[in-house]
Amino acid sequence: AKRFSDAIYFNDIEQIRKELELIGLEQQVKRIAVFANDGYFLIDSVQEKVPAGSIETEILDQLKLSTAPSIRRGTRQIEAVTAIKADWEIIGGLYLNIDLTEVYEHAQQDLKNQILQTCLILLLAILLSATLNRMLRTSRSLQASQSMFRELINQSPVSTSIFHPDGSLFYINPAQMDMRGIQERDLSTFIRTYNIFEDDQLQSVDIMPLIKRGFTTEVTHIVGFEYRPH
Repeated sequence: AKRFSDAIYFNDIEQIRKELELIGLEQQVKRIAVFANDGYFLIDSVQEKVPAGSIETEILDQLKLSTAPSIRRGTRQIEAVTAIKADWEIIGGLYLNIDLTEVYEHAQQDLKNQILQTCLILLLAILLSATLNRMLRTSRSLQASQSMFRELINQSPVSTSIFHPDGSLFYINPAQMDMRGIQERDLSTFIRTYNIFEDDQLQSVDIMPLIKRGFTTEVTHIVGFEYRPH
């Protein structure tokens, strides 16, 4: 607006056209117009010959009430008007009509993408929540089953041992502790050091292959034999 003011004040037509061309290079600018203080067009990019007509009265009145730039927004366009002044007097105005169709379409596509991403995130969150709930219910059910299983073994009169796949001991019930004569204070040491694959008595009676087979998916039956736990 300042450059237009100077160009119009000094009647520098070439400078005015240069400024118009610079603005016109912006693809989104649909219309550029310069009008006098009475509203009549001096230059109008949409009129090839000598400009005719004047700026809308509503826009002109708004410009006279305030020297600040005025903006009127539409769905797909923005109209901007600013005063051209010389010696602090309004001698006219500059009108721009900026097409926002491309920006609007890009914004719509961006919004659609954002909505889609948000929906996907929400869907994933719902699926994750459902999965976690199922896992939690399964975990609680498993814990309850394990607790019940452990309680049954603890109270069972049958001596029972549970081993890791490598033969190391995981758990023995009180009946097994009584059979072996293990005190509560020695239990952790026994569990840490005993390995069924290294048991000399089991190796001496030549049933170790059967015991190792029992650690696979095969069902193995071992006949009774004498075992001295002490």
